Amino acid sequence: MFHTLHELTDARVVATDGKIGRVCNVFFDDQSWKVRYFVVELRGWRAHRYVVLSVSLVELPDWGEKILRARASKEQVRHSPNLDSVRPVARQQEIALRRYYGWPRQWEQVVGEFSIPYSPTGRDFPVYTKEDPHLRSANDMAGYELWNKKYMIGRLENFIVDDRSWVIRYLQAKTSDWLYRRSFLVSTASVESFSWAKHRVNLARVSDSNRVLVQ
Repeated sequence: MFHTLHELTDARVVATDGKIGRVCNVFFDDQSWKVRYFVVELRGWRAHRYVVLSVSLVELPDWGEKILRARASKEQVRHSPNLDSVRPVARQQEIALRRYYGWPRQWEQVVGEFSIPYSPTGRDFPVYTKEDPHLRSANDMAGYELWNKKYMIGRLENFIVDDRSWVIRYLQAKTSDWLYRRSFLVSTASVESFSWAKHRVNLARVSDSNRVLVQ
């Protein structure tokens, strides 16, 4: 079945031996469009902590009750990789920007959600690491502009995922016409490239006939 990724926001994560935290973000691969990780905020600890939980470790969600069940114990979830050990493109670009301008090292320490400013120069920065160049943060991409070759057709609002395969099939956007704003869907197969610096998704030519309006 198709669902939006927003439906998972604040979903309770339940381990095999009880509740452990909540979902606060999703990381996906921008080539295969497959969800790779859930960012989980752990609760009940002396200090707030965020880990990433592989999609291979979860059951089909209970969408009505907003519950994501993990095939792991609380202790196993607690020992999942820390949030900043799996860096999506936005995080990689933030670190590259900091290094380029020589900003203080403590700016590299991020806890919780990624909040990335526009690049001062409006361009992407080279990332000299072996980190995944196709890992994206769903939260970070909210509000990205959708460009149909030479003009903007809307802003990204959500992602439509097939919960059987965990593949994102559609982007949900809102038209850029402020007089009559409507939501519509565009197939992820239409995406050609991304720009972190411009906060933009570049599409192959998309006509009105292959956009699906959402009532």
